[in-house]
Amino acid sequence: MLGKRRLLTIMGVLLLVVAACGPAATATPVPTAAPGKPTPTAAPTVAPTAAPTAAKGPVRGGSLVVMKRGDPQSWDPDYTPGGARDTRETYQAVFSLMATSIPLKEPCQATINPEVAESWRWINDTTFEIKVRQGIKFQNKPPVNGRELTSEDVAYSLMRSMEAPRRGLGSLPEHVKSAKALDATTVQVTTDGPAPILDLYMASFYGSPVLPKEAADAKGRFEAPETYIGSGPFTFDQYVPGVKLVFGRNPTYWKQGLPYVDQMTQLIMGDQSTRMATLRAGKLDLWFGELPVTAAKELQATARNLQVQKCSQFSGPGKLWMRTDKADSPFADIRVRRAISMAIDREALVKTVLQGEASPVAIYPAGISPLVQAADQFPPEIRNYLTHNPSEAKKLLAEAGFPSGFTTSLTATPYYRSPYVEIVEALIAMLGEVGIKVQPNWVEYGAWSSTALRGTYADLLYGLTVSGEPLDDLGRFHSKAGFNLNRSHLNDPTLDSLIDEMLIAKDESQRQALAFKIQDRVVDQAYAFVTPIPFDFAFFQPWVKGFLWSGSFYWSGPYLERVWLEK
Repeated sequence: MLGKRRLLTIMGVLLLVVAACGPAATATPVPTAAPGKPTPTAAPTVAPTAAPTAAKGPVRGGSLVVMKRGDPQSWDPDYTPGGARDTRETYQAVFSLMATSIPLKEPCQATINPEVAESWRWINDTTFEIKVRQGIKFQNKPPVNGRELTSEDVAYSLMRSMEAPRRGLGSLPEHVKSAKALDATTVQVTTDGPAPILDLYMASFYGSPVLPKEAADAKGRFEAPETYIGSGPFTFDQYVPGVKLVFGRNPTYWKQGLPYVDQMTQLIMGDQSTRMATLRAGKLDLWFGELPVTAAKELQATARNLQVQKCSQFSGPGKLWMRTDKADSPFADIRVRRAISMAIDREALVKTVLQGEASPVAIYPAGISPLVQAADQFPPEIRNYLTHNPSEAKKLLAEAGFPSGFTTSLTATPYYRSPYVEIVEALIAMLGEVGIKVQPNWVEYGAWSSTALRGTYADLLYGLTVSGEPLDDLGRFHSKAGFNLNRSHLNDPTLDSLIDEMLIAKDESQRQALAFKIQDRVVDQAYAFVTPIPFDFAFFQPWVKGFLWSGSFYWSGPYLERVWLEK
């Protein structure tokens, strides 16, 4: 029963679906069903400009060209900053994953799909069991030489990801103690207690790649193209820095008949105008993710032949944190924090900055899990702090000793690009309206990440966080979570106690009640501010068939193995 309960919790979390497109693509082969019954979180509501597939079914062959934002920051799937997208797009094309959470029938309706991990379950609170799919082979390149993927590979890959520098896995690495192969088909993972994100990790967009140990370099790393010997849909064929990465069809891929295309090329294009021009010219087949609303609307108006799918972006909601631990900081005063919350006009962010293409949230998007509290479920006195009320914000600032406001700094990075840069600019303007003069400190991503990990920013910090299971995310407000997770430097014994109770609660209704109390306290105490989650878009040519967008740009191989070309 424990395994089922945990699975049902994550079904509504992974790659959330809030808005979507209409007619579904022609069905493509579906792997063995996931444990439990996958249920989408929301029905699609936004129709594409063209039907995503033709009626006649998949055709083999051809070369697919997709957009890639930049060169891989690192080749190693585990040793890369934040599990960066540019690296993930590369390794997910080559290595099989333990599981995925992408749509298989309808755009934006993601389901959990077993891959290498055929099934998994909690045996008890400290033992997690993975059953490994048989008959999967690595590519026939030395030193791996086409051998069969084993449970030893799964155990090695899982522990490697736990022991590497964190890639946004929350508190999971602290809980996992070991992973070992019991036999040819079984891996047993031992934890120090309930590790709520472990089931989520199986199908997270970090991809849980299964790596062959002997392909690593002398330092045990996968830091070069020659180490990319996987069992996934594509083989790694060529890398031209700053230009492209080329992949071929894996002839021994375990999903019979896939992928459909013979070649997949990722064109490296950092400039948005270049991407748009290349797409309009028909030289780019597919562009999904990180497509700002303004660009999407322009493409819809000027390139009506293109197909489009739109989903809620859930790569990670934007959050504003503050130093609550410094006695001389204004943010140590609850009245100042509440003033900030009431100074933020969340509806205006949706209507103006995001042009209506976003989902407003309190802590998490409503409906993703039974543990998530919708804005209208908060008690009225707490819900007030989510309402734009600049006059009350000024009153609170005056009560806190700042009748004329104060000056502070905000650390952010342009790496997140549009619309997050515009959101930061809007937040600065909104806070300025109540007297809080914010001086932006724009830094490159490496410096931002280092600052976030160490919690060394001066006053305010804005950025994205990978949102996994709410059970784990709520634990990040714990005083012992570490600055990588507890970015507002919280030390609240009441909150700690609630989180401790929630993590060990066995009864689902009890766990939900505690989760609601935690969210009540986070909003009431104004410990962090979540900005609206923008929709994201996928645009593709009329001849591209079988593509199903989930709203997360982090998947690559799993999306593209089912795409076929009608031209």
